[in-house]
Amino acid sequence: MAALNKNLRDAFKSERLVYKALEDSKDDQAFFLQVVSDPVHQSLARTHPRMPAGHKKADEMIKILLGGIMSVKICLSPTESRRFKEKSAEPHGKTDGTAKEEGQEEVLIPIGFVTILNRHEHSVYVAQHRNATLGISLVEEFRGKGYGGEAINWALDWAFFAAGLHRVSLECFSFNTNAYKLYKKLGFVEEGRQREVMYYERGWHDAILFSMLEQEWEKLRDLK
Repeated sequence: MAALNKNLRDAFKSERLVYKALEDSKDDQAFFLQVVSDPVHQSLARTHPRMPAGHKKADEMIKILLGGIMSVKICLSPTESRRFKEKSAEPHGKTDGTAKEEGQEEVLIPIGFVTILNRHEHSVYVAQHRNATLGISLVEEFRGKGYGGEAINWALDWAFFAAGLHRVSLECFSFNTNAYKLYKKLGFVEEGRQREVMYYERGWHDAILFSMLEQEWEKLRDLK
């Protein structure tokens, strides 16, 4: 029972990250706008031409994500947040003045979001297929540190263990070689390509579709 209780207490955590509800609040709208305004994010994750994003567009996207199965902010754990703040401190050990006071709740640093979305618009009629799409975005300075893979693994565990899904899919464009290597490393299976569907930097690129099935996840986690 003690082990079960600990697992439940840590259900919204992974090794270095904490997962918080994404809300239609001013703080989350501002953070979401920061992420979707990033031209690198737009190039890697979106099909429309790069352009500055405004509050209206960010608000619309938050509402779409909130209508999905699960959408959360990815935050650094208290330990990781402290390390980041220490590295970001001014010279001679001077901090930014945001140190936690005794009794005050520690402010966690948001670094992105991860979502599990219905694959079909009228999901109530196709729920029996237990099929969903995973999406993830990180703030630029937190990419390349292993946080993305950690968050995806947490989302997969949630999808198959807690939500009872049977299949989770995601995709990337062929020029996004980092994402391609990561998805393969995490155990996703490449299902196919839409050839030359993406026009980027005066060239044509494929959209690559990946998926993971429930039994493949079980094998990766040594559950069977």
